[in-house]
Amino acid sequence: MADLRGPTGESGGVSSFYVPVTASTVGNGRHVLKNANSFAVLDEFGQIQASGPAAEGLFFEDTRYLSRLALSINGERPLLLLSSTVSGGNTMLLVDLANAKTEDHRRRHLAAASIHVLNEIELGSEALFATVKACNYGPDSSVRSWI
Repeated sequence: MADLRGPTGESGGVSSFYVPVTASTVGNGRHVLKNANSFAVLDEFGQIQASGPAAEGLFFEDTRYLSRLALSINGERPLLLLSSTVSGGNTMLLVDLANAKTEDHRRRHLAAASIHVLNEIELGSEALFATVKACNYGPDSSVRSWI
């Protein structure tokens, strides 16, 4: 008979915090940042969604402290990925994004790729820093209030 105790010794099944060893981050657009006893696993958009068996999140000494970090424009995830690069000795992720075509509650349209977003995520030894810079290249200056 199989042992039903999870990795934490709970009976009745696997702990909800358990991340299976078979979860792979190779070849699926994920980036890993590492600094001292901290590491972060992010998707190619610089987001942490921790859904399914993926081991995304911010970890310190093997404990996940953050399981969701998401950026949206007008309620929508930026869908146009321009580039995604790890630098700074594997401590910084630079992600260039652009918006998808959207419409706000006043039925104003936002053309696709009219907003450029630079998402800089830096992992310190005990903290995660995220800086978001946005630039409106569209003709409508009222769009600035959406960001």
